[in-house]
Amino acid sequence: PPLPRSIFFLMIGRQIILTFLPYTSIEGDISSSSIAIAGTTQNGGDIILTADGDITIEGDGESSTISSRSRTNGNSGNGGLIKLETLDGNIAVNNGGLNSQSLSGSNGDANTGGQIILRSSNDLEIEGDINSSSIAIAGTTQNGGDITLAADGVLTIEGDGESRTITSTSISFGNAGAGKYG
Repeated sequence: PPLPRSIFFLMIGRQIILTFLPYTSIEGDISSSSIAIAGTTQNGGDIILTADGDITIEGDGESSTISSRSRTNGNSGNGGLIKLETLDGNIAVNNGGLNSQSLSGSNGDANTGGQIILRSSNDLEIEGDINSSSIAIAGTTQNGGDITLAADGVLTIEGDGESRTITSTSISFGNAGAGKYG
């Protein structure tokens, strides 16, 4: 059965770990954020989903479905790790997205975007966006995080007429992280 429409966690340097038996369908948002109007933020918390069976992420197409962010107008911490893993099932990301971000607004530096890992024991299907980014409006940035897609079965990336992205970016100064499949 699907999780409630929206799950929101405000955490500082913590983890959200959800284990499902035998499968899960998420039709809402899971968010772990460290946010400040000014000053320095800590890291966005890690989000780890593990299921014995399938994991299905159903978004509304408007915003991120799973996100870990560190945002402030000062210096921001790292975006958190986002990891989805099936022990005996498929992973599908439909019409939503995964986003790990370090964002500094007017006068600070941004740290690294978090690592994103999708590991399926069967098929992996992506019809949404996957982004890890480090963005600073005026300061410096670190790297976008590594993105790893691993499927023992078929890996499918579809856009169904719309542009879909898998990106690791650094906007301002810095380097983007590595993209990996395997």
